[in-house]
Amino acid sequence: MRFIFKQLTLWLNNGSIRKLEFEENKVNVITGASGTGKTEIMAIIDYCFFASETKIAEEKINENVNWYGVTFEINKSTYTIARKSFTDKKVSDTYYFSPVGEIPELPFENNNTDNIKKVIENEFSIDKNVVIPYGGRHIKAGTKVSFKYFQLFTSQSENVIVNSEVYFDKQNKGRYREALERVFDIAFKIDTVENMLIDEKVTSLTRDINRLERKQTIIDSEKSLFENDMKRDIKRARELQLISNEYIPANMYLDSLKEITKTVYSFDINKDKEELVRKKSDLLLKIKNLKRLENEYKKYIEVEKSNYDSLKPVNYIKENYYGLLNFPETAMLLQILEEDFKVLKKKISLKKPFNINIKSEIENYIQKVEEVDEDLGQYPEENLINNDVYEKISFIGELRYKISIYENKKNVEDYKEQIFNKKEQLVELESKIVDVSENRVLFVNLLESLIQNYLEEVGDALGIYEGYKAVFNYTNKSLGLRKPNSLSISNVGSSSNHLFMHLCLFLSLHEASVIQKSEYIPQYLILDQPSRPYYGDEKDFDDDDGVWNNSIVETDKYKIRKAMQLLNDFIDKLNSEYKEDFQIILLEHIPGKVWEGLDNFHLVEEFRNGNALIRNSDEMV
Repeated sequence: MRFIFKQLTLWLNNGSIRKLEFEENKVNVITGASGTGKTEIMAIIDYCFFASETKIAEEKINENVNWYGVTFEINKSTYTIARKSFTDKKVSDTYYFSPVGEIPELPFENNNTDNIKKVIENEFSIDKNVVIPYGGRHIKAGTKVSFKYFQLFTSQSENVIVNSEVYFDKQNKGRYREALERVFDIAFKIDTVENMLIDEKVTSLTRDINRLERKQTIIDSEKSLFENDMKRDIKRARELQLISNEYIPANMYLDSLKEITKTVYSFDINKDKEELVRKKSDLLLKIKNLKRLENEYKKYIEVEKSNYDSLKPVNYIKENYYGLLNFPETAMLLQILEEDFKVLKKKISLKKPFNINIKSEIENYIQKVEEVDEDLGQYPEENLINNDVYEKISFIGELRYKISIYENKKNVEDYKEQIFNKKEQLVELESKIVDVSENRVLFVNLLESLIQNYLEEVGDALGIYEGYKAVFNYTNKSLGLRKPNSLSISNVGSSSNHLFMHLCLFLSLHEASVIQKSEYIPQYLILDQPSRPYYGDEKDFDDDDGVWNNSIVETDKYKIRKAMQLLNDFIDKLNSEYKEDFQIILLEHIPGKVWEGLDNFHLVEEFRNGNALIRNSDEMV
């Protein structure tokens, strides 16, 4: 997808405008010293494209900027997006948008995030059908794919470009980590969204069927157990001659047992005797309670009397020794004791006996018990009931309780119908799904052959790994190297080698994107400080040190030149072989001598000698 940055614009708080202009089909270099704002350019572009958080530095940059803006071409259209600077690390929701790429003297809010995103998504060929095929912890299945997920293929930040394990930016964020896995096949047309959705449904259905089948297994096992229990009850019922010996199929066990519980047994137990026994029990209980009450009352009276007696000496002391013990504390104590004595005396005098005569009541109930015993004397002490009848009654009682349990188990939800229906759906979906495993293998082969071309171009800059073969790890989206005629992946050392591996992989991904005619991956690449493995001091890149010698193979300067040559040739390749446009933005420290003679390099600006993204003259006085 053609995508060209035309201009980056900063509207400054002092009223001036800072702009950087880029050219298409060029390696646009912004080089300079540390702390001049080169890396901020990548963050500013990300901020303008709706970043929910930003790494733009507050000091020097944001404190002097009113609006950030980018003007760019997608396919055949030119747009300008400007976003108000952030405040207290909170990103702004205020946007200016021009559908014709107009750059105003001062932006003003004229649109909102949703509307601008719709325009950009349309250019990225993202409609309602381009959705996340399967969910994860951070992104939800069925949500529309963000065009920012495809921008993962367009940048290499300074912390990633020499990383030995991570090859894509923002992989420290779960959302982008999951997004890369889910959009990779879509981006390179290995698979279609429709097919991936069907595949996800197949996976989901298979998971559901397995879950239901596990539940059904448990139900079947329990069903077998309770059928055995009912079989034992049927056998016991036959032993007690409660049912005939006619064969009963298993599915009729429950009905047969329910019939047994309908049998009613009556016994010749004398109701009059039962009533007399119950009456005697009630009388004995009343006698027991009255005796307990009588004992408790006696104990209470004894305690009160004991308290009363213990306070009697107070009066004697007061009458005979009050004059000798004329101390305030003693007087107060005697006064308190005397008042307690009076209260207790009054309380006892007011205490009334029970309204009933307990002893008389007890004697009355004892008399009634004797009368009941007299009546019971005409009945035998125990009923002689046949033991078989007792067992039958006991069994039927237990069975009535078990019937409710059996019925509950019989009514447990059965999953057979659900499993059957889901399996039918599964068969139908599996007939529609397209197996893309071969496409995936072919794409990996294509990508590895493209990477191999770039590795060979890099050649001796890889040191001992020159001539090694590219191995793309599809699962991790990373690159490895192996010796020729070996299947073992080498543990590649040196950040310089990692840099070349990153460059070779990303240039190959973009070439593969062009070959596959991807409508999702924009044809640009932003590289932040690829010379990082080589520099130790800013003076290493002093254009006037006079020590740059591109013929020295083993020097780091040779490798930097080799990397720049690789980028230059890639532009040529895209233009000549594929007739496609491409743009690289290079944020660097290197001097112009490094790319001297490389036709596709364009120096945007050099941030040295007082020049920077925000110059002293750009700051508010």
